[in-house]
Amino acid sequence: MIKLEGIHKSFLPVIYNSINQEPLKSLFESILPAISFQPREENIFKVFRMPIDRIKIVVIGQDPYSIPNEASGLCFLNETNKVSNSLKNIYREINSSTDMEGDIHCWEQQGIFLLNSALTVETGNPGSHISYWELFTSTIIRYISYKNPC
Repeated sequence: MIKLEGIHKSFLPVIYNSINQEPLKSLFESILPAISFQPREENIFKVFRMPIDRIKIVVIGQDPYSIPNEASGLCFLNETNKVSNSLKNIYREINSSTDMEGDIHCWEQQGIFLLNSALTVETGNPGSHISYWELFTSTIIRYISYKNPC
């Protein structure tokens, strides 16, 4: 069930090792096949298309949007390009304009790694998968810090 296409080779060792361990193994083998979840399967690991050596800043969100067809695989970005409340707060904090209409793809091009604490969420149930992803996210952050202190 796990689609790992598009992941940059710099992340493959840590991702392969992590997804074969509990609790992610249970999430992918038992839980996700039985429920509706976000984002779409092909977007779960989308953030990892960026090579580690290009990362300049890591921004961490909570979990994907729990509304169908909203989660994009990058924190704070949704498929509809509507500006979410979280993104409005970020714009306000960096004294930027919200005129971007929710399109923050340019951030990725600038080396901003948009990682959620959980990469999946049960549809309509925010925070539902955080406990499954905690170890994975911590491991990824440590891996980035080791390979490319940023």
